[in-house]
Amino acid sequence: PVARVFDKSSDDEVMKEIKSAFKETDEDYIDSLYEVLAMQESLSYYASKLVQVTLEQWDSLYEQRMQEFNRIVFWITGLGVVVFVFAFVFWKIMSGSIIGPILMVGDDSRKLAEGEFNTTPVMVENKDEIGDLVYAYNRMKEATAEHIHTLTEKNRISELLHQEEMEKMGLLKTDTGKKIRIC
Repeated sequence: PVARVFDKSSDDEVMKEIKSAFKETDEDYIDSLYEVLAMQESLSYYASKLVQVTLEQWDSLYEQRMQEFNRIVFWITGLGVVVFVFAFVFWKIMSGSIIGPILMVGDDSRKLAEGEFNTTPVMVENKDEIGDLVYAYNRMKEATAEHIHTLTEKNRISELLHQEEMEKMGLLKTDTGKKIRIC
């Protein structure tokens, strides 16, 4: 009878209902209160045991999950190191087979721009596009050197012929246009 819900009743009415529910003597009331307290203690004991067992289970589960997590972190770190080493080796290979020959062609082309045509050809062992590029560069360098040599020789011969012609005429013209007689 006490368990019914009191809606919108004043505190006095609630207290009257509680007192009417316990028409027993004060001694019976105290005994029933001790029973409730005993039940409360046993419920509290079982609740604390339940919490303890639950925490122990969660603790073991937590440790198991942490071991799995640490294993995953270990594998990810190991994989990261392997990928880094692979990338470094790949970079070294690529720099040796691509960047190295391009740098050699760049150095040789700077010498070529300064007029040094007698340098040795750039040598690479690549059989790919970089090798083709270096081969074409070496052919261009040789052809340019031959053209410059041919033009230089042609200019030298032309000057000799001009000087010989002037000697035949017995005159040489200066830059000012005056004729000078050669003796």
